[in-house]
Amino acid sequence: MNKLIPLVCLSLFSAGLASATELYAELNTSYAFAKIEDEKFNPLAIEARFGFYLQKQVGLEAYYGTGLSDDSQFNLDLALSTLAGVNFRFESPETKNGMKIFILLGYGMSEWDVDRSGTGEPGKVDFDDFSYGGGFEWRLGKSEHWFVNLRGQRLLNKDDLSLDTGSLGVRYAF
Repeated sequence: MNKLIPLVCLSLFSAGLASATELYAELNTSYAFAKIEDEKFNPLAIEARFGFYLQKQVGLEAYYGTGLSDDSQFNLDLALSTLAGVNFRFESPETKNGMKIFILLGYGMSEWDVDRSGTGEPGKVDFDDFSYGGGFEWRLGKSEHWFVNLRGQRLLNKDDLSLDTGSLGVRYAF
């Protein structure tokens, strides 16, 4: 597995942690939309995200996730072993009803476990790519710390391969 992306994520997170004024943690459950050539797969995944704000409405976050279930199509089985990366998070100001929009720009890696016809081949394969996405976030009630969000993110788009996620998450701002 490519160890560079998680190392970069950890380095960026650690460097900013010392000067961060607002930290946050988030837990997402994701429905993945993976495509290999013309075959489509929809495994489930879970992600943890940790971030901090560089300035108001601009954050830097690192994420790590793993698959919860796999999916099979025409004797091809796909499981997501690892999702990891780093994103810049750009937010709109919060509306009166506690909603904001955010955009994500980053770089990430994914490790897929692919099994053709029960042979175990080709096995685990790694991919990395620039990623982008966005979503909506709402404050939970009058809480200063709790938020719920819906997000979509394209994690991979190379040749005949793609990986997108649609997520529901809960975020806590420290």
